Amino acid sequence: MTIIFVIGQLSVGGSEKYILKLITGLNDGSYDIHVICLSNKLALKFDMEQKGATVHIINPNKFKKIRSIWQLHILFRKINADIIHTVGRSWYYTIPSSIFIKSKIFVSSHSIPSWKKWFHKLADKILLRKVSMYIANADRVKKETWENIGMPNKNATVIYIGLDTKEFDLLFNQPIANPIQNTIYTVSAKPILTLVAGLSPVKSIDTAILAQKYIIKTYPKCQLWIVGEGRCREKLEKLVKEEKLENNVSFWGNRHDIPALLAATDIGILSSKREGLPTSITEYMAAKLPVISTDVGAIKEQVVHNVTGILVAKDDPVALSNAIRDLLENPAKMKEMGLNGRKIVENIFPIQKMITSHKVLYESYK
Repeated sequence: MTIIFVIGQLSVGGSEKYILKLITGLNDGSYDIHVICLSNKLALKFDMEQKGATVHIINPNKFKKIRSIWQLHILFRKINADIIHTVGRSWYYTIPSSIFIKSKIFVSSHSIPSWKKWFHKLADKILLRKVSMYIANADRVKKETWENIGMPNKNATVIYIGLDTKEFDLLFNQPIANPIQNTIYTVSAKPILTLVAGLSPVKSIDTAILAQKYIIKTYPKCQLWIVGEGRCREKLEKLVKEEKLENNVSFWGNRHDIPALLAATDIGILSSKREGLPTSITEYMAAKLPVISTDVGAIKEQVVHNVTGILVAKDDPVALSNAIRDLLENPAKMKEMGLNGRKIVENIFPIQKMITSHKVLYESYK
């Protein structure tokens, strides 16, 4: 079976890791796997090639979009895949490019976009009619992006993005590789809060930074480690300087050793305005960390309030800081939440369950 994955970029993000996990799980000799990237952001290109995928690059920024759609169409015809599996916004290129192509079209969606107006939803409804299977990573995502525009449930399913706990634990037990400079990286620099996310407006990382102002009044050595890259980095670094938090907030950029960072962490946090079902929270729970997150999107399908973590209102640094302090003052509760989270990862988010569910779907469309 030949499968093409189409995605907008190959940065170190949740959707990109999802494809990498699928490629790894499908690399058993039964599949000829191709990945088409619609940009020049290629951080995971080598990783995907190492797992046996052939990577193709079409950059719409260099050409008119119509020409890019035509290039994609030509590539589809050349590869002649059984299934074309497109992730996220790339379906706006993939579906028009697949006209007169016999391949089955799968769409994966991992977010709940708030920017879509009625005409976007109308366009989605027209385009998605060609889709054989829609795969959401959470029930809430499925409802908001598929059911609410009137699409048939028989063509949609939910598959949680899994995590390989064995691989995670191996990295978890390794030392941090090349810790960044100009940060307090000592045993005494406690507690450590880690936030793993792309540095985009929707992640509202400024909320977490502002929460640090209140936390250091009680815990002056508290560290906030921000792991990820994005267009807001310069703005966020400026905010840290303005608030005189240089000794309490560090930017780690994109990292391949996130489990090792989480091993040194006390609480995993997320401050997003909108979310689907973020893989960062699954990683926090795999690391046996209590989670403090904004109560948005489908996060309730991961974080059980007062069982595996605490949910707070978005855009509220005071509420976020209060929740962090409350947990830090109750180490027994933190440990209990961390253990509960690990159990949920092992029972609900195992990697093999995700791989097997996709294989069953792919094979059913042979």
